[in-house]
Amino acid sequence: MGTFKGKRIIPKHDGVWNQKKEYEELTIVLDAESGDGYISRKPVPAGTVLSDTDYWSLCSHFNAQMYRLETDVAEDVEEMHRSLSETESAMHKEISEAESRVNTKVSDAQSAMQKTEDAMNTAVEQMNKRLDANVTASTDAKADYAAELVDVRVGQDGTVYPSAGEAIRGQYSQAVENGITGAKLALAGSNGNLGEVFPKAAMPALLGAKCEAGEFLDYRITGTTDYGQFYHRFTNMLMGKFRKYLFISKIREISGSCAGVSCYQYDSKGVNLNTHVTKAIRVAHGSEIYVVFFGEILENAYRLDISPCVARKEAVVECDSRCVLLDVTGQSDDELQKVLSLISSSPVEDSILQYYDTWGIAGKVMSVPYADRTGISDQTREMLGNVAYGCPVFSEMIPFSSKFQEKDTTYAWAKTAVTRSEDWGVFGGVRLSGLAAGKYLVFGRVESVETDDAQLGEVSIGIIEPGIPNWAKRVPCGTLNKATLPFQMNLVYEYAGGKDNLNFAVQLTGSNYTSFVVTMWVLNVTGLSVEEIEALSHSSITEREASVRNATRAILAEKSEVAVKADHAEKAETAKKADHAVASDTAEKAVAAGYAELSGSWKGKKALVIGDSITAAGKWQKKLEELLGMNVATHAKGGIGILRMTDGDNGLDGTYNAETDKNGVLRPLMAADVEGVSLIVVLPAYNERATALGSVGDCHPEQETICGRIQYLLNRIYEELEDAGNLLCHVLVATPHCAGKYPYVDADGYEEYPTGTGQTMEKLSDTIKAVAQANNVAVCDLWHESGINRRTWSVFGAQKNAVNEQYAKYQMDASGRVVGSAPQRYVNGQSYYQKRNGSIILEKYTGSSPYPFNGDQLHCSTEGYARIGECVVGSVIRAFGK
Repeated sequence: MGTFKGKRIIPKHDGVWNQKKEYEELTIVLDAESGDGYISRKPVPAGTVLSDTDYWSLCSHFNAQMYRLETDVAEDVEEMHRSLSETESAMHKEISEAESRVNTKVSDAQSAMQKTEDAMNTAVEQMNKRLDANVTASTDAKADYAAELVDVRVGQDGTVYPSAGEAIRGQYSQAVENGITGAKLALAGSNGNLGEVFPKAAMPALLGAKCEAGEFLDYRITGTTDYGQFYHRFTNMLMGKFRKYLFISKIREISGSCAGVSCYQYDSKGVNLNTHVTKAIRVAHGSEIYVVFFGEILENAYRLDISPCVARKEAVVECDSRCVLLDVTGQSDDELQKVLSLISSSPVEDSILQYYDTWGIAGKVMSVPYADRTGISDQTREMLGNVAYGCPVFSEMIPFSSKFQEKDTTYAWAKTAVTRSEDWGVFGGVRLSGLAAGKYLVFGRVESVETDDAQLGEVSIGIIEPGIPNWAKRVPCGTLNKATLPFQMNLVYEYAGGKDNLNFAVQLTGSNYTSFVVTMWVLNVTGLSVEEIEALSHSSITEREASVRNATRAILAEKSEVAVKADHAEKAETAKKADHAVASDTAEKAVAAGYAELSGSWKGKKALVIGDSITAAGKWQKKLEELLGMNVATHAKGGIGILRMTDGDNGLDGTYNAETDKNGVLRPLMAADVEGVSLIVVLPAYNERATALGSVGDCHPEQETICGRIQYLLNRIYEELEDAGNLLCHVLVATPHCAGKYPYVDADGYEEYPTGTGQTMEKLSDTIKAVAQANNVAVCDLWHESGINRRTWSVFGAQKNAVNEQYAKYQMDASGRVVGSAPQRYVNGQSYYQKRNGSIILEKYTGSSPYPFNGDQLHCSTEGYARIGECVVGSVIRAFGK
């Protein structure tokens, strides 16, 4: 019969059932025909069949569950496949239409600016002629000076000025103002120099209302429902640093009642992520109302629909077509609450609302950008809109093997001419001295080449770093053709710093040209994700350097008070952060000091983490080291269930030695493992989704359920803590996060698994949480609180794509025609038809996973493991303090 181990009974396994044998009580046997397992209730005489329930009890029915999984899941998977295809088609169409709209807007802006410049030149030319005529008249004895002065007082537009001097000054000032306005309009809707990344916001939308031209403000809406709304729409919002917004706009209530605001957010597939508004105020100013509110921008938000009002049925409200959208990601909710309180308690003339009418161009997104250099933040805030990248920190920009034609040292932008000096070709660009360490996105665009030939040599972009032979990094971009100019390239470079300078250059090989002109632009993209950098890399280098500079200076002259206030705010925030850094003078040290403050009493103490492959990866627990300063040990192995986490691969009575350790056999948890440990974190059950949930109060081995095994796990941990004399140790149980599919399970966290059981990962997590709480053990609820979900698997999952196209999901014949209706289950050694290089071939499967067509979105990316670790740290502090 089974053996006793302390307070536990360990059943005896006796292999395949033999009807001719006698069996002891608590003996487990395998029915070879069905694959089911049975356990004896009492001693069994020879000849007793397994169906005799007086003697035998069914304890394992795994094969039937797997069969139901394979046969029932097909319809849901096929529907998902079809939905993904439709979504992909819709996205391609939307991207194409967006590109067309951007090209049209850029062309319109360039035309408008050219017309403004022409008008300004004409006006200046006419004034010069008039002044020349007056000078000539002053030397003419027959001239009628009084008549000439009267003529001067009449402006080109018919305005009569009080004096000749005022006429000249007034018309000149008007010409300058027109020039500034033209420069502003040329930049309307642009995000700094990247208008394509963060497009114009003047895209009004309606919900439950009809719209017409307004009498006082641009749009007049009449509510046709009790929730009539006018929206300012912002698209392509996937900008990593923009996580909190402050919105300002104006409305005018004409009749009826109006209340409420909203900021609906949508992902790239159009799924409504609901509204996220934290606090809103209304400030009356004459007959108009300023609407101000702030809220959160979700990580997967692609589009924002922001409404300054909700018009009741038949209510008439006028809305401004423009708004101000500030990036206030660095501010806490409490700080923003104070800002709103200050705005609501102050006259408009004394608050930031006084700048509303001149704060950017109508419909343009404005924000507080990320910038490293003193003064850049003020300038870009006033002119360049939301900036998800930064201006490089450097001391000097000079030509590198070239001559500048235009340059802007503020934005590390230059147009430079490169003359060929060797038969093989030449390179040239810009040199930045004193450049800070970081990650840089470098653009180079060949504008023109002086040559008689259409076909030229190879063109490339690269970095030359002192102390590194030849190129530190170079990206060949193919043969250059004169017909394809301008030709733009880019590369990303991780710079460790410490060198006197760094050279950014474009190289063109060959001897059939005299010179070429190239525009270089360097962006600091430190801290941005790969996806964000990829989005920026598709942007065009600005051609409006002079317009940006002149218009910015004009606005700064008008807004010096705003710049000073912003500078104070920036310095105050810096001082606040630096206060934690002791003698630190770098952002990195300030961050480290912040971690030291966070770690509190945990710093230097021991932690033990227990789990399966999610923990065995050794990544999420690094946050315990980074944020709490703890020394972490790991007791984990991929593919194991709950029981093996404490009892080892060979069970408590198994053999463990140096040889088994060498072969990767996990030892049982022992008192020595938990001795002197201050914190134990266990993350179980990713491999137990097929186990019945059971009820709180179950315990292994009597009940082989999730409840029973989690209870047993906690019992074992506390047994070892008691043996080690360490019952003061804190214990935290983390639930599984919401996982996507992976090659071993063809069901994501939301789907029922196994089919027909009604079980989901959410129910699994809730069950683990319930057992832990019944034992008064703290819980980290990763399922509900981590933010890892179907919308973020592409970011937090180990693989971005949910499908591995290398393997056919459905059975195909030799012609490539799909003949299977259910996803096929792969078996090692069997052959399957696959698509390879445009052909259909029969290929032997050598892998071990049954569903290799699934990408791995159960395990995590670097960002995913970091998110789990941050949640665990937060739960530790919440449960046990600093």
